[in-house]
Amino acid sequence: MKEVTISETSSLGAQTYMQIQPDWSNACEFFWLDVYKRNIKIAPSNVNTVDPDEHLVAEVQSSPSIQYQLPLSIDEQTSSGPHYARICNRDISKVEIEVAQQDKTSIKKLRTIFQAPNETVDIPSSELEAVNKQTLQLYTVDVSQDERYVVVGGTDGACMLWDKQNRAQMLPLKGHVADVTRARFFPSSKVVLTGSLDLTLRIWSVQGRCAAVMKGHLGGIEDVVILGRGRNVLSCGNDGLIQLWNCGTQDAIAKWANDDQSPVHCLSVMHDAAQLFVKGDSQPHISENEAETDGKVFYAGLDNGEMLGVDIRARAAVLNLENLAGSILSCAATTATASVPMLFTGSEDGLLTVWDLRHFRTPLHALSRSSAPIHSVVVSALYSDNNTSSGSIWTAHGDGVCSKWSNLGETPHVSTELTGPQYDAVRGVAIGAQSGRIFTACRDGRLREYSPL
Repeated sequence: MKEVTISETSSLGAQTYMQIQPDWSNACEFFWLDVYKRNIKIAPSNVNTVDPDEHLVAEVQSSPSIQYQLPLSIDEQTSSGPHYARICNRDISKVEIEVAQQDKTSIKKLRTIFQAPNETVDIPSSELEAVNKQTLQLYTVDVSQDERYVVVGGTDGACMLWDKQNRAQMLPLKGHVADVTRARFFPSSKVVLTGSLDLTLRIWSVQGRCAAVMKGHLGGIEDVVILGRGRNVLSCGNDGLIQLWNCGTQDAIAKWANDDQSPVHCLSVMHDAAQLFVKGDSQPHISENEAETDGKVFYAGLDNGEMLGVDIRARAAVLNLENLAGSILSCAATTATASVPMLFTGSEDGLLTVWDLRHFRTPLHALSRSSAPIHSVVVSALYSDNNTSSGSIWTAHGDGVCSKWSNLGETPHVSTELTGPQYDAVRGVAIGAQSGRIFTACRDGRLREYSPL
């Protein structure tokens, strides 16, 4: 994705963002805040064409930032003049900041809440023989449905299960011999699925026993998804394959490839019971080894920047989106019955793209808070059939920030940012289904927990 720095970003589509000092909560008297604008232009790759089917590309226009030194005391705040930044509310772990910037016609205001972690946990690498504490990095995190357990995965086969409810010592899940790139809990909260660059998927009990090993990929596994209650799972990898597995037999029962043999980095599944997006005119594949795939569509993000959508039961493609920017590292979908069913994609160069799945010739929104990779996208709020604008998502970024994007159906903006890492990439984010607590996995080897707002 091309990025251009200009003296002033005045487009109506320009978004204002803030970046705060990562350790602001430990500052003595002052902390710094950067305020800047970024605008995404979507245009044909060939500017001289009039073909409506011409390939589109994204270009970022960014303006130089304005830096403020803000006092920690609210009593010392000022909010006068056309440009200002001030603290509206503050407690031990949160600070809400308002900024105002004047353009040619009006003064625009933006508020963002910055939140420090309630708890930071160093993963005990001494329990993992193959991992050096100085090199331990975390790549994935998930929390069980009942929120009792948290699982993290990282470098050199590191995978740890934490009984958070009982504050028990972390239990190592030993078996993988290369980086654990994805870990997900089954709906029962008693079983974990992991994928690794060692080409295998493994199924674990929460007591630490490996119950199954699934082999078949020719390249490292990048993502895994559990279908329904978990009789079947999906995986994708660097070999360009997406595979459907039967957990009982440990066999692959379906495989999909892409024309470019491009590595597949991420997967998301949409349950489409109303069959709005499934391939209705295709003959379904029915197998005794396949369950709960009817009405399921998976979306896959490729290294070449494309997004694929496939009706699992029909084995038929339903979507193919060409790249606007770089590789797609993360994706997530809303429910099919939302008033605006959406697909979100995060790229290696920081582009967050929002697609309306009913009209996907051009994106609904294209956003970028920085050029840092977007490693994870998670839908955090339920989308009702009548109101999409109240929905929100979390994105994990390569510059150490997790961002909450709100008002997605209309004018998306960053309403909350999670702080803590000193610019180390946040590789994974998970949301507690009951409490809304947020857990992040970071390159610095730490698991962080944040309270819901």
